[in-house]
Amino acid sequence: MLIAILVIYCPNILLLLLVMIFDNRSMRNYYQQWLRFKLALQGFILPLIFLAYDESYFEASICSRELKSYGVDKSFDEMQKIIDAKDFTLLYQDYEGRMFLDNLE
Repeated sequence: MLIAILVIYCPNILLLLLVMIFDNRSMRNYYQQWLRFKLALQGFILPLIFLAYDESYFEASICSRELKSYGVDKSFDEMQKIIDAKDFTLLYQDYEGRMFLDNLE
């Protein structure tokens, strides 16, 4: 966490100091480009990465808790391995009230 803070904010502080010391158009341009890059990275790319990483965690947590009512008693770690497998599908047909549990037996 500390490394991420240093990587993101040290160039910001360095460029700000350079802009204050060498006040010219090219320094201001570099500083504005850095701020745009940082805004795009922190506001769009990093949240997508975190959401994609945590998706299987949340799914495994919910499935290990809720599937007990369907007779499937799997731990969180087992469910995360199953969900991360490429051929996993979990389909629920609401109108029939049945759940098709592939690869859970």
